[in-house]
Amino acid sequence: MRYILILSVLFVFNACSKSKTGIVLSPSLDGGLYDLMDIEIHQEKLWVSGGEHYDSGVLFFSEDEGKTWSEPITIGNKRLNTLCIIEDKFFAGDHDGKIYRSIDAGLNWDTYQTSLWRSIQDIQFLNGDTGYAVASLGYNKGVIYRTVNGGEQWNIVKNTLEPCLNFLFIDESQNIYAGGYGIVLKSSDYGLYWDTLYVTGENFQGALALDDEIVFYGSGGALINLSNKVLYRKSHLVHPSISWSSHAKFKNNILIAGRSNKLLVSVDNGTHWTSLKSKRDVSWQGLYFINEVSGIMVGKEGQCMQFLLTP
Repeated sequence: MRYILILSVLFVFNACSKSKTGIVLSPSLDGGLYDLMDIEIHQEKLWVSGGEHYDSGVLFFSEDEGKTWSEPITIGNKRLNTLCIIEDKFFAGDHDGKIYRSIDAGLNWDTYQTSLWRSIQDIQFLNGDTGYAVASLGYNKGVIYRTVNGGEQWNIVKNTLEPCLNFLFIDESQNIYAGGYGIVLKSSDYGLYWDTLYVTGENFQGALALDDEIVFYGSGGALINLSNKVLYRKSHLVHPSISWSSHAKFKNNILIAGRSNKLLVSVDNGTHWTSLKSKRDVSWQGLYFINEVSGIMVGKEGQCMQFLLTP
């Protein structure tokens, strides 16, 4: 197996607020032409999913916290937008409505074609048997799938017809949230019935838990709670529009990534935030904390960096 060497060059982000929190980046994986979309960990092995939009899906793995990486492992012929690991089962969803499953920690993969040919945007599991996937066709025709047998079969439990669906989030009380263009849905009965929480102009991309509060983020650059209260928003008069796409959380440290080289950092569980901007134009898609202050972030056009939070 050929491993990819790491460059020693460091990239420093400039803080845009009065907080002194910053970030140092160093190159990790050279993803080449592949978009890198998601990152997960299994038994101390990091996995990254991605691929070329309409050509191939690939996985990379690292056994040394991102210092070196495997060569790409091809899975299907469309980009892998999302990766989910539960116990020893791996799930990946592609741009063509396919869900791939491995029951042996990524060694072998089975393919499951969903009933509607839409891009699989996110997969999350409640336990080893029950899981959910959201898919969309462009900015509309969102759909939610559910499996109750560990991925052997996926059935539609919600078809929104118009708004797209981009993400899934499951809180500590096993409430399930699915959000997308102008909408957030919630189910408290394992996906049988879905309540509509928001119908706004915000294109929601993700959610996270801050103490007992669920916070949503998306294309408008705001952090919004379940009461529709804006917890954070930068002025668009001074700064261009921000689009948050993903996040990672370790204890009180939170890192939220934007699609156009933007980052948002909190080291006190969301009480205060620092807005950061990279020196490179990167569209970040996935983040993972390896420990309390460092981790890996991946993005489009082959971008994969090790990050380190600094005082």
